[in-house]
Amino acid sequence: MIVVGAGHNGLTAGSLLAKQGLKVLCLEKTNWNGGQAASKELFKGYKHSVGAWALLVFRREMLKLLDLEKYGLELITPESS
Repeated sequence: MIVVGAGHNGLTAGSLLAKQGLKVLCLEKTNWNGGQAASKELFKGYKHSVGAWALLVFRREMLKLLDLEKYGLELITPESS
C-alpha cells in the first residue's frame, strides 16, 4: 500500500494500515515528515511547532487508536489559551 504524503494524516493512515498487516510505504515531497506535526527551525536556534494549533481539534480517540500513550505522548489541556 502506498500512502502519498507523510504529514500527520498520511502517517496516521499508514500506521492504521500497517496495524492491519499491510506493507506500507509513505512518500513525502518535502525533506521532512510530520507535516503540521513537525517542529521546524524558523530562525537559527529557535524551533517552532508548525501545527500546534491543530491540537485544538485533536480527537482523544486517536490516543487509544494509535497507542500513542505507549510512546510517551501525554496531552495536557490548559485552563485557558
